[in-house]
Amino acid sequence: MVDARDPQAATWRVRQESYRNLGRVLRSFKVRPLRILDLGAGSGWLSARLTEVGHSCVAVDWLDDAEDGLGAMLHYPIRFTCVQADFDDLPIAPGQFDVAIFNASLHYSNDPARTLRQARATLVPGGILVVMDSPAFATDDAGRRMLDAQQTAFHATCEMVVRCGVGYLTESRLTRAARDAGLRLRWIPSRGGVGWTVKRWFAGIKQHRTPARFGIWFGIWQPASS
Repeated sequence: MVDARDPQAATWRVRQESYRNLGRVLRSFKVRPLRILDLGAGSGWLSARLTEVGHSCVAVDWLDDAEDGLGAMLHYPIRFTCVQADFDDLPIAPGQFDVAIFNASLHYSNDPARTLRQARATLVPGGILVVMDSPAFATDDAGRRMLDAQQTAFHATCEMVVRCGVGYLTESRLTRAARDAGLRLRWIPSRGGVGWTVKRWFAGIKQHRTPARFGIWFGIWQPASS
């Protein structure tokens, strides 16, 4: 549990809801343990939780520090496999995993369509690809306005802003990218608490944009010949 006074408490409430919804998706599999690829794993919290409930996880991230990167694995009572790599250059043979999850990370890709195709290649037939908790907007204009607001806020405390990847997803582009990868996505929203929703609504009004949606997108990969 995250302390309610923590600045990131609202964000983690959303991730908690997304995790519960992910659990419902994973229960659709009849076999255990599942082989799960955690892409953009950060501190590895998702791999840790999924390993605790009996799955076999590989966490992938290009950061290896002990706070926000894979080095944080040392703080968990259980162990899982960590691979320091870019999810656009995965050192993983095709067809190895039942589930591939972009854990609040796909928006850090410079080319989400290409990144999705590479992740899909790691799946076995019938495997599931999940995009979890990346900010998804109805339009590019709304996404760019969010980035502009972040840029302004960062400049107040930093001399230089380094941005990785596109920074957001659009629902239409994500749907097309998934279709190109042979996937038809379904959507389960994560709404967070009332305070979080109101805060985002006011931010959207101030920035003249609709707020991002958070939750999980998931699709099952079935080869055309099956």
